[in-house]
Amino acid sequence: MTLNNIFFDPMNAGASEAAKKAGAEYIVVDARLDISRQVDGVENLIAQSVSAIILNPVDSDAIVPAVQSANKANIPVFTIDVKSRGGTVTSHITSDNVEAGRLAGEFVAKELPQGSKVGIVDGPPISTFQQRVEGFTKAVAGKLVIGARQNALQNTPEAFTAITENLITGNPDLKAIFAVNDNAAEAAAAAIESTGRKDVWVVGVDGIPSVVKTIAQNGIIKATVGQQPGQMGRLAVDAALRYLNGEKVPPEIKAPLELVTKDNADSFHW
Repeated sequence: MTLNNIFFDPMNAGASEAAKKAGAEYIVVDARLDISRQVDGVENLIAQSVSAIILNPVDSDAIVPAVQSANKANIPVFTIDVKSRGGTVTSHITSDNVEAGRLAGEFVAKELPQGSKVGIVDGPPISTFQQRVEGFTKAVAGKLVIGARQNALQNTPEAFTAITENLITGNPDLKAIFAVNDNAAEAAAAAIESTGRKDVWVVGVDGIPSVVKTIAQNGIIKATVGQQPGQMGRLAVDAALRYLNGEKVPPEIKAPLELVTKDNADSFHW
């Protein structure tokens, strides 16, 4: 999706480490959050006759033609973190994103009085975000009221900041915000701080170090659901190599999650 995001640094490092350990060549293509660039990148890898493609889609729908092109070239595709909504994917390596949303929702519901209003800072239409929102929504159903929800058009801090400002100014009775990733959580926290609101806090997903530090220091972000991106990268390369060696691999491989709060923020790391 992009190398300009702290979440993908350990993922890339984990994958590179696993490939090096196995003696495999590892080629990285940075889409820079541009689906056209990503599709071109996949086509370029196909032209190089790579043995397998591990893909972190910018857009779950728009990536489908690229997956189908790889299928036609008999190159197995493994998706990581975000699914493709079409084409044949050999295995999807991910966290349980519905579970991530559920863990976040249960935390918020536990911290707030029954019937409190919460907002959702959502993102572009990728499977990861949609599943997290699904899990969160189910977890708070009958306990809290989702008073507002907005989608950022891009997975960028600027886009998340803008929609958070809209949520805060338009909904003075919101008590907490669920952000679909930690970039969004940090943008939401900055927007809340700029409005002077002191009665709203944020929960995110990912477990990036800066957010974990904020949680440990009693900041506006109270919790995050920590993923294991380095492990995801290693699992993806391992699955691809096992498949190429003739082994069967499951259609979905899940990396572990951990709810990070002030109680365990000092001990959590990727």
